Amino acid sequence: TPKVITEACNDQPMWTLQQVRELSSRGVPVFGGIDYGTGTGNQPSYTVLTIGFLATNGKFQVLYMRKFIGSEAELNGQPALINALCTQAGVRWLACDWGFGADKNARLVAEMGWNRYGQDRLLLEIMYTRQALLAKWDTNAERYHVDRSKSMGMLIDHIRTEKVEFFRSEDLQPFMSDFTTIFMEYNDTTNSTKYDHDLPDDAFHSVNYAYIAMLQYNNRLVDSGLPGLPD
Repeated sequence: TPKVITEACNDQPMWTLQQVRELSSRGVPVFGGIDYGTGTGNQPSYTVLTIGFLATNGKFQVLYMRKFIGSEAELNGQPALINALCTQAGVRWLACDWGFGADKNARLVAEMGWNRYGQDRLLLEIMYTRQALLAKWDTNAERYHVDRSKSMGMLIDHIRTEKVEFFRSEDLQPFMSDFTTIFMEYNDTTNSTKYDHDLPDDAFHSVNYAYIAMLQYNNRLVDSGLPGLPD
């Protein structure tokens, strides 16, 4: 609800990329999340970038968000833009949605110096699934399988319980509907719940991916802190 999101906001403006860079240059790990959108249709979904970090108080603090609208919605130019923004901010680990973004992620690795292994400028590809575990690493495919409902429920719960903090609510307004459109649906046949939405929800998933990157960096997602390294 708008009330839950507003209560998760502090009174500080959204950070600039230069401010984020000053933080990362002090050795603080900064994480990014990308959810890709087509930018077309009656209710277009747009690519959204989120940047945040784990503060000393234990909260994941969302510092910067950007919705790629106008000329930035042109998909072919997005890998270069994502690379420029994340490089300027000093993003260490960047988690991206795999399906629609697979080709763009491949360009970030092949053309722009992002890595699939290691600790610096690491690109994590996230494939939403339905599975028993919250997350697991697929060594062959070199991507994470993350249970969509479990991860969404975790982020929603952590927003409610003030483990995730946003910048001031007036700066979050362009993204607010991406959060408030999400609702839970119960399936009698499978005796399970899932999250759905009426309006685009790309900003929510962008935050979720950045949060997943932070969890994995801190060994709180799957067993290995260095994804894909040989056992």
